[in-house]
Amino acid sequence: MTYEETMEFLKTHASPSRRKSMIKQGAPETTLGVTLGPVRKLAKTIGIHHELALQLWKSEVVDAQLLAVMLLDPKQISVVTAISMIGQAAYEPLQDDLMFRTLVAIPDSDALKKELKEDARDAFGRAYWSMVVHEIGHDETLEADRIEVILDAIEAGLVAASPQTQWMMNRALSEIGFRYADYTQRCIMIGESLGVYRDMKVAPGCTSAYAPAWIEAVLSRKRK
Repeated sequence: MTYEETMEFLKTHASPSRRKSMIKQGAPETTLGVTLGPVRKLAKTIGIHHELALQLWKSEVVDAQLLAVMLLDPKQISVVTAISMIGQAAYEPLQDDLMFRTLVAIPDSDALKKELKEDARDAFGRAYWSMVVHEIGHDETLEADRIEVILDAIEAGLVAASPQTQWMMNRALSEIGFRYADYTQRCIMIGESLGVYRDMKVAPGCTSAYAPAWIEAVLSRKRK
């Protein structure tokens, strides 16, 4: 498909209610409001198409950018390009898709992580901690020394972290808690001590982001 055909597809699958919901979540006014079902189906039909993905990304339309993330070839993305894309992703679900689907897999991911760690901007802190979360979740034999470093950083910085960064740091704490049994209790104790998200209100049937509750909910499901 061409860029024009792809954009026309997205426009014809726009939903006013979805658009309203996305904008409420922080998406810009240019958002079309396409549900993820049609986007995923189209991505599966097209497959990896890096050139088209870059065109869609430059459109600055969130729906097109969400599709672009599914079409990008991580092997063709440099650290410079990755940093630029993170800076352009203003919608948190797009930020997370970009990181977890694509940027964690670029050839120079270690260099990218280093660059992000040294950048004080909130979105870049969130991106850095996304890479830490990926590390925790995709390496079940993470060395004890590395886990200790991560937990020490969370314990020292979680409360004062900027909102986006804080969210992903808290996720890292919770992921260690329910993935590494030897650290479950420490993660719960850190969560209880810091109290981040303790008073979060959640809808019935949803899990709180408060780390002790999040850890217990996941472990409870695993025990069933």
